Amino acid sequence: MKISELVKKTGVSKETIHYYIREGLLRKPRKTGRNVAQYSDEYVEQIRTIKALQDNHYLPLSVIRKILKRNRKASPSEKASLSIITEHFRPIDRLLGAKDLEGNEAFLQATGLGKKWLQRLTDWGIITPKTDGDTISYSSLDITLGKLVVTMDHLGFGPKDGSDPVNLKKTFEFITKNLLKDTHALVTEKTRQIPLEDFMVSAAQLTEVMGLFLYYIYQKTSMAEFAKYAELAGKQTED
Repeated sequence: MKISELVKKTGVSKETIHYYIREGLLRKPRKTGRNVAQYSDEYVEQIRTIKALQDNHYLPLSVIRKILKRNRKASPSEKASLSIITEHFRPIDRLLGAKDLEGNEAFLQATGLGKKWLQRLTDWGIITPKTDGDTISYSSLDITLGKLVVTMDHLGFGPKDGSDPVNLKKTFEFITKNLLKDTHALVTEKTRQIPLEDFMVSAAQLTEVMGLFLYYIYQKTSMAEFAKYAELAGKQTED
């Protein structure tokens, strides 16, 4: 594609793209003429990654250059993981406390969810809108969860691909059931030992730690499982 099309697809100006190339964030494109260059679809993904790392992670270009350099040598699965992380993992929202989003239509537009899916996730308790009179609002966590469900569908793990959406409900219920049981025991014991105010400070910290613990546990176990599947599939291909 020509640079004009690349600008249209990424929303980044021609001058910025040339700047990324000069700074080594993007490789020089293939020249097809004296003043004409062709850009592959890879440039679209890389520019989106650069913008996500800037907008969602506030990283300087010097660090982004290192990430992209390493990513060029990464496996396809590692490259795919980077695009998901840069898009959905937004530490800045946790640090600044993102504002709630008002209205169902605004939520649907922000996440890409359909009305039926929103109703289903709300009925299951995965998304929990707050109401204040006639006003309905959604937290940043609700917005992230909505986006993740849409992303799963785009990745080929949605109902139209044979995935049972009820599995999301089962996963949610399993986690909440076990966590609530442990949390209840923790609250009962700790509030006997320390003042409630001190406990609430520790509880807020524990919430962040347990969230990260669950994230990395799932990442570790699922990657190991996928690796086993890939190895088995490779052996079957050889046979």
